Amino acid sequence: MSVTFARRLKSMFAAGVLAVAALCTATPALAVMLVELKIDATARPYDPENPPSSGQQQFSVPDGEGQLIMTYTEDRYVGGPGGFTVDPADLSNEYLGWGGSTVYTPHDPVKGQPYKVETIWRHSFSKKMWLATLTAHHVYQAFQIRDRGEQMASSQTLTVEFIPKTPEPITAPQTSTLSGSWDWPGGNIVEVLPDGTGHDSRGNTMLWTLLDAARGIYELHWSHGFTDTVTLSPDGKSVIGVTNTGFHFSGVRRGPPPTNEPAELTGSWDWGAGAGVVDILADGTGHDSRGNTMRWTLSHTASRIYVLIWNHGHVDLATLSEDGNSLVLVNNTGARFTATRRSTP
Repeated sequence: MSVTFARRLKSMFAAGVLAVAALCTATPALAVMLVELKIDATARPYDPENPPSSGQQQFSVPDGEGQLIMTYTEDRYVGGPGGFTVDPADLSNEYLGWGGSTVYTPHDPVKGQPYKVETIWRHSFSKKMWLATLTAHHVYQAFQIRDRGEQMASSQTLTVEFIPKTPEPITAPQTSTLSGSWDWPGGNIVEVLPDGTGHDSRGNTMLWTLLDAARGIYELHWSHGFTDTVTLSPDGKSVIGVTNTGFHFSGVRRGPPPTNEPAELTGSWDWGAGAGVVDILADGTGHDSRGNTMRWTLSHTASRIYVLIWNHGHVDLATLSEDGNSLVLVNNTGARFTATRRSTP
């Protein structure tokens, strides 16, 4: 990579480093290698029929938050045109370089000495296609004649890897779950169902999600446009809440909290999210037919709600039916799907 190009990259990165949450270390993040290029160039003439040695590889960055790490190395810096580029391979107004930071080792390259450039982007990425190119360093025959000259001997590598943000661990609340019948303000009765849905006595419907299992915090998205954030009491008999308009309220459960009866998730499942067959094992692990692995925990015993943390970064919140033969799931991207039991252990 030319020094001019390096400086241009450095100034662009410094212009807009975006602050994001650090990667959670509770679960090891699995790096996904997107690009691996290497050139062992020899000293030789080059021309249009025999251009400088090069390599290319297209890649796309997986969805979601994480770190994208690009590392370029030279066994001994020789200078001149060549090095690496990362260019868009399709039309888009997105830019990979915004929000990154670069470290040059050494800061000012020395001819004949090892050289390394490492850039880290922290971002939410799309699946836009990119083209990584690695080109051997060379010297033009003349400034006006760039398709002929001398290639210089050097060894160069370029790697791009993505480390997804590790989901924060989700732990079970101390006692009950939100599912059940509730007296809401103004004489309204709210029914909260285990499958993540609900309704009130006035005909409004809602979808609910678990925000913080350890503290019993839920979010209710209503069909009339309001969103309630409620906290379940430790004994499961009451809630306190606030709407998205700032109105504070409380609710009282109409019956006793659900009893804590064991539920069994283990077995083989037909997964409805394109994963094929998923096997869930009694030791708290599992895998799908594509080779992805996961860890699972029981989050809500009374409502038969489980949390499945996958190695590819997705987290599934799964509600087991009363007969134990089907699942209703929602993952951390908002996708909802179902699964059907194939067999039990």
